[in-house]
Order: sequence, then C-alpha cells, then structure tokens
Amino acid sequence: MLLLVLCNGSREGGGFRINPNALPDDGVFHYSGISKVSRPMMFRLLPEVMKGTHGRFPQVRMGEFHNLELKSNKPLYIHTDGEILTGFDSDLCQLSLEILPGEIEVSV
Repeated sequence: MLLLVLCNGSREGGGFRINPNALPDDGVFHYSGISKVSRPMMFRLLPEVMKGTHGRFPQVRMGEFHNLELKSNKPLYIHTDGEILTGFDSDLCQLSLEILPGEIEVSV
C-alpha cells in the first residue's frame, strides 16, 4: 500500500478530494487507498485525486467503516489533520480506530 487515508470529510491537504463520498456527519469513516504504483502512474493519479475521480482506477480502493484495526510489519507514518502524529523515527505498527457518531455537539 502506497497510501491509505482514513477520513471523515471529502477533502484534505489543500483541496485534494481524497474521498468525494465522505461527509463529516454521516456516522462512518471513509477510506481511500492507493496500491504501490509506478512513478508515471503516480503522476497520472495526482490530478485525478485533486478532482476526486481517482476511484475509477484499479489501483485505488475506496470504502467506509465504523471500526478499524490496522497492523503493519513496518512502522506507520501517521498524519492527523495535516499534523505529524508519528514520524520516520516511529516504531508504531498498530492502530485502532472507532467512530462514535453523535458524541461531539458543534454549535454555530
């Protein structure tokens, strides 16, 4: 896996439409994963991710989940909302994630 993004909204990283189906209030997490691809394919996918049309490529997997347990034989490099949570010196190889719908109330 080259990239795995777990999201509760459709955009990240300055406007990338990483998962166009994700809504912040739909009660599920969404994911977008891109398998290891060649450098030319990476450049081909980049504008598609910007537009949110990358899901049509066989190297891309998209879906949704409520609970996730991720285990890796190599350290995980994790960003949360653009901030580095674990960096290149990390030894974190396992992550558990669960969505709790309706647990936070936001008033405008």
